[in-house]
Amino acid sequence: MYRPPRIPGGNKNARKASSRKTASGLPRLILAQLKIKNLPEGSEAAGEKGMKIAEARRNHGPSYVLADYFTIGKNIVRKGDKVIQILEQADGRRLIDAPADVLYTRAKGKRWLVTFIYLEHPDVRRTRLDKLARRLGYGAKKKLHRGGLVQDRAFAEKLLANWSTV
Repeated sequence: MYRPPRIPGGNKNARKASSRKTASGLPRLILAQLKIKNLPEGSEAAGEKGMKIAEARRNHGPSYVLADYFTIGKNIVRKGDKVIQILEQADGRRLIDAPADVLYTRAKGKRWLVTFIYLEHPDVRRTRLDKLARRLGYGAKKKLHRGGLVQDRAFAEKLLANWSTV
């Protein structure tokens, strides 16, 4: 019966499995690139209903603030994710909120799918994107300008550690 040779340093597959366990310890981190827009017609009532539900599901006290935003089209955000909102001002500056926990998502619409995402984040001052990028190091500015799920776990850890004192 054939037995594969034993190589010093261990099995490569075993090392890969152990690295997956550490990555799953972090929640999914999503960067939401936001611009100030008006709500689509007829979705105001759905937004207000969702906010009432989110208020009932709050996890923290008065030092945390409820926030919401909407997306049009397919949504990747789920309850339990961490979301960092990056808001583009009218003058082009980008401000970053502290990481927020997703409390609730609500989809509305037949012709246009509008998804409302309700968040709870610490009541701290927003940070300018360029200042945060300098703190995080080389390549961070480019990664912060992207939206969506953060695939790079090392970058996600550095980004979340920026607000670890909150």
